[in-house]
Amino acid sequence: ESLAMMGESGSGKSTLLHLAAGLHLPDAGEPTGNLDEATAGEVLDLLLALVSGTGSALLVVTQSPRVATSLDHRLYLSHDRIG
Repeated sequence: ESLAMMGESGSGKSTLLHLAAGLHLPDAGEPTGNLDEATAGEVLDLLLALVSGTGSALLVVTQSPRVATSLDHRLYLSHDRIG
């Protein structure tokens, strides 16, 4: 399955992703990377194919509604709350 975690800039998406990946301790958080739309689409297609082919799980942290609607489930992070 795949899950999109969405939220406005500064809502804590990157911090949550870094914590989930074990990259940071709970008291730290990091800058985000940006891809152009075409490259983002290619990367998303590759990730979704991998998930489908292997039965893996995928967590994507994004501000893009287009990316989020491509995934199985969506959550929205706002003011450090998940909805």
